Amino acid sequence: MVTLTPEVKEKVNSTLDINLAADKGVLLIDIVPRSPADSAGLKAGDVIQSISNQPVTKIEEVQKIVEKSQIGSSLELQVLRNGQSTQIAVIPAPLPIRRRS
Repeated sequence: MVTLTPEVKEKVNSTLDINLAADKGVLLIDIVPRSPADSAGLKAGDVIQSISNQPVTKIEEVQKIVEKSQIGSSLELQVLRNGQSTQIAVIPAPLPIRRRS
């Protein structure tokens, strides 16, 4: 995740195959496989704009809301994807354990 700023937006639009329409929010860069975000269908390039009707514009705000949530209780995310606003329910859970190979 990164806090979306005009500089970040310009860099993402010019270097990655993503065309961001949003000017603010929290941009998802990578999704951990088998994580709650992956299970909910979040994708790299999604911009989180609010969680449970609380606007978010910084990574710290997302982290604070998620940390205060209860495992198993749904969080409603308002996400901008490809210029379209959509609602995605994420159910917080412990992150998957990465095994050493």
